[in-house]
Amino acid sequence: RSHRIRLLLTRHIAYEVDGQAYLTIQLRRYTEPLTPLPGAGSEVDEYEQNLLVLKLSRKLTSRVGLSLQYGSFRNGARRGGGFYRKNVYTISLEASI
Repeated sequence: RSHRIRLLLTRHIAYEVDGQAYLTIQLRRYTEPLTPLPGAGSEVDEYEQNLLVLKLSRKLTSRVGLSLQYGSFRNGARRGGGFYRKNVYTISLEASI
């Protein structure tokens, strides 16, 4: 069984700056017992994925744009503390020819 929620918001903020927010929440529940690995339990588990991305972008000229982006990611099994988290910061310069 899997449940996924996605949300995208886009808005013009000010000074020709556009903002975007993207959110994904996903939960999977495995109802069948997993094949046990040596040293691991065989209990039913759940997998969760959360993703949040915030982006600001602005056109500097008719051919050049600049954007700043922050992403927060969290994935892993809910039981046993098997999560990993990752934060990504991005600056990009866009150019058209």
